[in-house]
Amino acid sequence: MAYEQKDNTWSLFKNDKKSKETQPDYNGNIMINGVKMQLSAWVKESKNGMKYFSGSVKPIVAKDSVEF
Repeated sequence: MAYEQKDNTWSLFKNDKKSKETQPDYNGNIMINGVKMQLSAWVKESKNGMKYFSGSVKPIVAKDSVEF
């Protein structure tokens, strides 16, 4: 049985293919109101030394689609 993501849940995985500092430390997906979106997260450090995640949520774009 294949994994089926449920609504209002997310998963993040360590980005083992990171080749530049600007690329996310973690990638994954989130399902919001039945719409699957792409998650990206970076590990940051505050001025007082506390580590935290900073991230973005974007629509998933098909790899063969072209935007003009």
